[in-house]
Amino acid sequence: MSAIILTVFLRFFSFSADSVETSELGKTEENQTVYIDNIFIIGNKKTKEGIILRELSVQKGDTYDQKELAQILELDKSKLFNTRLFNTVEISILNLDDTTVDIVINVTERWYIFPAPIFDLVDRNFNDWWQNQGRDFSRTNYGVRIFHNNFRGRNERLRLLLQLGFTRKIGITYRVPYIDRKKRHGLSFSYDYSENDNIAIRTVENKPVFFDADETIRVFREYSLGYSF
Repeated sequence: MSAIILTVFLRFFSFSADSVETSELGKTEENQTVYIDNIFIIGNKKTKEGIILRELSVQKGDTYDQKELAQILELDKSKLFNTRLFNTVEISILNLDDTTVDIVINVTERWYIFPAPIFDLVDRNFNDWWQNQGRDFSRTNYGVRIFHNNFRGRNERLRLLLQLGFTRKIGITYRVPYIDRKKRHGLSFSYDYSENDNIAIRTVENKPVFFDADETIRVFREYSLGYSF
């Protein structure tokens, strides 16, 4: 990142003060054709540049009407926000001369790892657990889910699940948004496994009756595969 900032710095001061100006989006006064010489990205400590560049409608070497370019970049700014990878996004046009510009994108990344605790009751409601099941904590589920967004800096999403208690469960979900060079096709898969030592077998006077065993008597497995375009 320091190399990029130094490059922008040198480019800025390699022209006279009369020929160089930095303009915010939508504040260009002249309506003329400009050439995009380079695109600089600042602040992406984890996110790969390709993930950011994919959201842009412009690229290095393009030629645009100056007013049109400002409007396009305003839309690109919204697209970068919609990735939900950044807290802030700023896009500026750096005028090198009358016909040449650089695009500078400055982003602030979000926090990408979120743990979520699990605690729920197996029984129908709190009163059933409190009165009919004697507040038995073995009839609760507890554990944690961990969500890791922007995994590997490629906007991939990873979910891990570990649950203990009445129903023991483990699970993983992995989403890869882009698997091709043009970044249009994506895949996702998930696997969840759970097991129980007891199950409800009947109801007596509106109360469920459970069959308890010394070993696992029910196993549940779920697989899924998804495709996105």
